[in-house]
Amino acid sequence: MLVLLAEGDGHGYRLMGELERFGIEPESLDPSLLYRLLREMESEGLLDSEWDEESQGPRRRVYRLTGTGEEALHLWAEDLERSREEIDRLLAAFEQVTGSQR
Repeated sequence: MLVLLAEGDGHGYRLMGELERFGIEPESLDPSLLYRLLREMESEGLLDSEWDEESQGPRRRVYRLTGTGEEALHLWAEDLERSREEIDRLLAAFEQVTGSQR
């Protein structure tokens, strides 16, 4: 969610549809879980939201990343980079020991 909201504000159904880019099938998600996650992230100060009064049809809540959310996203990316480096070292050791390629 943090990556998607770093690209721009969005409402829940748009965000759910965008998850497919990361290999998550939107059809496999329960929308209530997504909205629960968004509310939790908002209560932690990572996001804020407001009602979109200009939307066609039913009103939608639009979420946006806060400064705290941006900081969390950068820390998370650093952690992922460290994890990737550890995995790369483990795979390199595996290849050396087994003589096989990935």
